[in-house]
Amino acid sequence: MIESRLGALLETWMRDDEMSASIVAVREIPGRDADLVDVSLHPTVAGRLEQHGITRLYSHQAAAIEALRRGEDVAVVAGTASGKSMAYQIPIAEAVADDEGATALILYPTKALAQDQLRGFGRVGGDDLVVGTYDGDTPRDDRAWLRRNAHVILTNPDM
Repeated sequence: MIESRLGALLETWMRDDEMSASIVAVREIPGRDADLVDVSLHPTVAGRLEQHGITRLYSHQAAAIEALRRGEDVAVVAGTASGKSMAYQIPIAEAVADDEGATALILYPTKALAQDQLRGFGRVGGDDLVVGTYDGDTPRDDRAWLRRNAHVILTNPDM
């Protein structure tokens, strides 16, 4: 349905003299099947992901997780909604599943992005992973509690 609406919009623009003068090229890039792979995950984390229907990971997620496990630095470049966040969230959740005292401090450029990522951690960490945002909107009492209890603190450079 989206494709048909986009196609109709593009056709309308191409028929319009003013709009068509601004169109330099039109290319259709065919979709491709996802490259899903099996990955050995901590049983607790694997169980949480299965609850959300995730039994296999994208190849870029698996490669990033394996590199992080080896202690390597990782940068993941992939399209929107391609699961980049899970590439680092899974190793963090595994570390906490192995060691209740494990912690992670994650910096985001904006409070909005930190809030978005907070929701994502629920999928891999469940209720066992204590995650919170620490920003200008966080009440003082909550800040102290997060510093003492959180496994993962999501914050920004200002804090």
